[in-house]
Amino acid sequence: MRPIRRNIPGTLWFITSRAFQSRFLLLPRKQANEIIGFYFAQALRLFPSIRAYCLVSMSNHVHAAIEDGAGQLSRFAEHFFGNVARELNLLRDRRGKLFHRRFSAEEILDDDALAGRIRYTLLNPTADRLVDEYQDWPGLIAGPLFNTKMTFRRFNRRAFDLALRSAEPGCEPNRDDFYETEVLDLSPLPAGLDAHEIEADVR
Repeated sequence: MRPIRRNIPGTLWFITSRAFQSRFLLLPRKQANEIIGFYFAQALRLFPSIRAYCLVSMSNHVHAAIEDGAGQLSRFAEHFFGNVARELNLLRDRRGKLFHRRFSAEEILDDDALAGRIRYTLLNPTADRLVDEYQDWPGLIAGPLFNTKMTFRRFNRRAFDLALRSAEPGCEPNRDDFYETEVLDLSPLPAGLDAHEIEADVR
């Protein structure tokens, strides 16, 4: 039996979810980046009490530092990871688990710890010696001064297929009408943290 998740309002969390068997199911390709970014941005919009401070999607795991203002962590993560899993499986024509197990959530105790988690997140690609500078990572990466606002598009296959099936011959729907857009908008850091100082530490 899984332990009950503590969804305490006002808590800072460092969340991680790993791909099934640590396989490279999140490889940084354009369509995968669009899917991950779209649903992270959408989850932030649907659960406005969640504030995100950083995010990185590696080839086999995702990290993010967030603040849960209203005890909605589990619902936020269910929407994000669940939709990413479904869409990436469709993209790659595969079935089964995409993420290994339920996401992990480590409580971040104070501002210093939050700054440390942001540094850790941004340095993931360089720590693994995949790139020389974290900005060069081709996967999705965002921090306090980097990629704070990004726009992502997703093709709504389900709505398009429904419209296509019900359309009269010669009146097929336009695919361009079935793209949806979300803007990833990271939150400003808490007053006690200096984004430029964190950036200098990372560099």
